[in-house]
Amino acid sequence: MGVQFKVDGTNFGVEDTTSPYSIAWDTSGITIPSHTLTAVARDAAGNNSSATITVTVNNPVVDSQTPTIPSNLTATPVSASQINLAWNASTDNVGVTGYRIYRNGSLIMSTAATSYSNTGLTAATNYSYTVAAYDAANNVSNQTSAVQAMTLAGSGKKSYSTNFDLNEFPISEGGVWSNNGGSNWQKVKTAGGIAFGTQTGTNGDGYDDSFATLSGFGPDHTASAIVYMANVNRVCAHEVELHLRWSDSNGVAKGYEIIHDSGSTAQIVRWNGGYADFYEINLSYFRSIPIKDGDEFKASIIGSVISIYLNNTLVAQGQDDGAKGAPYTTGNPGIGFFIRRFCDPADVGTNEDFGFTSFTATE
Repeated sequence: MGVQFKVDGTNFGVEDTTSPYSIAWDTSGITIPSHTLTAVARDAAGNNSSATITVTVNNPVVDSQTPTIPSNLTATPVSASQINLAWNASTDNVGVTGYRIYRNGSLIMSTAATSYSNTGLTAATNYSYTVAAYDAANNVSNQTSAVQAMTLAGSGKKSYSTNFDLNEFPISEGGVWSNNGGSNWQKVKTAGGIAFGTQTGTNGDGYDDSFATLSGFGPDHTASAIVYMANVNRVCAHEVELHLRWSDSNGVAKGYEIIHDSGSTAQIVRWNGGYADFYEINLSYFRSIPIKDGDEFKASIIGSVISIYLNNTLVAQGQDDGAKGAPYTTGNPGIGFFIRRFCDPADVGTNEDFGFTSFTATE
């Protein structure tokens, strides 16, 4: 006589021939929850009978996998006391809970976001940053490679610089850039270290420039950028743009658009708020110089005078005469891009053919 126990139809050990009949089943390593336990009883004559129950094993899942290391960490000084950090999100088999931010090797902050503004810093001081990701089981990734940034000198003047290290659409860099122009205008994209437009050319008459704007600058400021151009057509006029005293909200865009295209045209255009509502400002000085890959394109507004430079050579200058309203006295610097798509479609190319590889704005 005896009892043979089975787990999911498979004999569990040998037949138990000593009463009372029982088994001890260690379920600590079991991951499948539902199981069938059967007891097959045998009498002295060899007759069998059985009874079956279903049990549920509920062992907690042990997460031992660390998240991936955050990528594309950037540190951008924006003032004498602030550096903005941004990075690409990590991934995890269960889910990323947050990120630990280290400054000069010491933990200073944990956040669920992929950006952080480090404030209260010392002017003209270099800081080193790394970031690590962690999950709910407190598995922590390795830290990123360190990035360095120096706070601005304590002059009280605002500045911003970027090499477009993040791949973003639309460009944000931790909330530094914005576009509130609504559906009439397109947004700027960054990829592979290049900022470029996403214009379709299908919105009405096609003046759906792509743009992005900074904030917090005084009325007199300078914007400069290094130009990227590849496979552009000089006839189709691929425009790179610097914006001065620019403001945009609720589908309205106002300010000065400083243009240099893939031909030799430098222009100052005043946008009056509505879509396609703009006019060219008369230039008191103009010099025709073609723009090319690697050139430094710069524009400034000081008082009422707007100046355009190419590789530090003045190529155009003008003033808003107020013909379309009072000259703008406030606003911020920014960037923009445009393809004049009314030429032969075979010559138009793509938005990715031209843009900026770096940008700086200063008061």
